[in-house]
Amino acid sequence: MTQTSDIFFPTDEIEKTFLNCIWRITDFDSNKRKEIILPKGTVEIIFNFSDNISYFNPSSQVKKKLPLVFMNGINFKPFELYKTGRQAFLGIQLNGIGLRLLFNISAHEAKNNIYDGKNVCVHLHSLAEQLYAEQSFSQQVAMILTWIRKKCLYQIINFLFNVFKNCCI
Repeated sequence: MTQTSDIFFPTDEIEKTFLNCIWRITDFDSNKRKEIILPKGTVEIIFNFSDNISYFNPSSQVKKKLPLVFMNGINFKPFELYKTGRQAFLGIQLNGIGLRLLFNISAHEAKNNIYDGKNVCVHLHSLAEQLYAEQSFSQQVAMILTWIRKKCLYQIINFLFNVFKNCCI
C-alpha cells in the first residue's frame, strides 16, 4: 500500500476568509476496505479520480457510487466509504462564507449528504478534467485558485450589475 498526501493553506487574506485548504490524497491499496469519515464541520468540493468508491450514509440508509465531482456537506454524523482499488481525491475545503460566495448555497442546505458536483456548479466537471490532466499538486492548486478568483469576480460583477439595474430601472 502506497499512500501520499499534499495540503495547501492559503496565505492571501481574502482567500483565507472563505478557503480553509486544498488537499490531495492518493492510496494505491487494491484491497476492498471500509473507511469511517468523521464530521469536520466544513464543506468540501472533492474531485474523485479514484477507481471505485461508494458512499454510505447510515442515517438515511443510502449507498451510492461517488461521482467525478461532489460536494461533501457539513456532516454532523459519521459516514462510510467503501473502497476498491486506487483512491485519488483532490479537495477544496471551504467554510460557510466560501460556500455561499462561490455557489450561493448556505451551510444549512448542505448538511449530512453528498451532492453531485453537476448539481452544485455546471463548471466543476470541466475543472475536474483540467485537474485530472495535471499531475503536479502545485499546478492543481494554481488552477483551483484561478478558478475561484474568476468565479468570485463573476459573482461580484453580477451582484453589482443587479444593484445597478435595480437602482436605475
